[in-house]
Amino acid sequence: MSSAERRKGEQYFRVAGLRGFAIINEPGVYTRTPDNINDRPSIIDYTLANRQLADFVKTWKTNIPHTGSDHTAIVTSITSAPYTTARPSPNWGKITWKVEGKPNAVIEEEVKKLMGSTVDDEHTASFKWTRETEPENAVDDFDFNLSLLIHTIKKHAPMKRPCRWSKPWWTPELTQLRKDFTCAMRQAKMDPTLTQDAKEKKKAYQSNVKRAKAAHWRTFLENAKKNDVWTAHQFTKKRLGVMVPGGHAHVSASSLNESIMQHFFPPNPRPVALQPPAFVKLEEKDEVDAMEVSQALQKCSNNSAPGPDQVPYGVWKGIHTVNRHVIPKLINHLLSWSIHPPSLKDSLGILLPKPAKGDYDAFASYRVMSQIVTKQAIFHMTHTCVS
Repeated sequence: MSSAERRKGEQYFRVAGLRGFAIINEPGVYTRTPDNINDRPSIIDYTLANRQLADFVKTWKTNIPHTGSDHTAIVTSITSAPYTTARPSPNWGKITWKVEGKPNAVIEEEVKKLMGSTVDDEHTASFKWTRETEPENAVDDFDFNLSLLIHTIKKHAPMKRPCRWSKPWWTPELTQLRKDFTCAMRQAKMDPTLTQDAKEKKKAYQSNVKRAKAAHWRTFLENAKKNDVWTAHQFTKKRLGVMVPGGHAHVSASSLNESIMQHFFPPNPRPVALQPPAFVKLEEKDEVDAMEVSQALQKCSNNSAPGPDQVPYGVWKGIHTVNRHVIPKLINHLLSWSIHPPSLKDSLGILLPKPAKGDYDAFASYRVMSQIVTKQAIFHMTHTCVS
């Protein structure tokens, strides 16, 4: 394609983008294979979808039988439920907490700067420690310190950017086999005598895909730990369809949400009045130390699902590895001011259907699995150990 032709095509894409349409072609897949062997394959057939339809696109394929035209027929599958992929998120497990058996010096230095050059040096710290004369800032200061700490650690975590084509079992060998197969198919369209060779390469590619899937599954089962057994069971059992309590009695998602909250979390008839923060000087025996935090962290599994903040327990274990003072300092801040910030009360509630229930339109046929933020669980367990 010449530069002039590319400029003409860009005009159409620019107008389509302004109208809210996006290309859903699979990257790198040609849509036109010319009959003349001297011409190069190209992508001149595009499938566009607006924002409302894009989430419902399941597959986009060109691997159907040859139609006799130099243009490849395109088949786009649309589902009744939106097809979504995970959003980009930090890969917390890739953080290097230790280097040659010692705490990572870079992370250790950054956390030290947050607290100050020494543990008791609060004048040069980036954290905000509430003064006794400003009790109204106790909650905001704690949230600021916690957010600053997580943001500092987050910089050392590479980002995961999964897409709908991400496959954990894919290998470079499969990439080469796919290239050989698609190349042979294009050549067979121009020379029918090469059809048998194309079929053999197609068969080899498909058989290797099956073997790669089976090998990945076997590796997962062989290396599975006790917490992975439930994951394997989830993959093998029959999946139920999407079930929503309340049936069709609710006209909108907001009204359904209100009914769910009213059933599972009815309002307290005797709400407790909130007391303003009041500073209390902790005695040495009442303060949380590094050993008590370590005991609490040992009870936390790295495989436990995190709450809405998506920060797993492994991050807090890593922070405690590079600096044994920062978590006790934050907990003692809560205890000194006798506060329970709203940021620690966030949780993600997931409705799970109870087995062998006759009517799944009833709210009683479901239970709520609550995923609280990990920092709340750590602070609670530490406080329990102290008590």
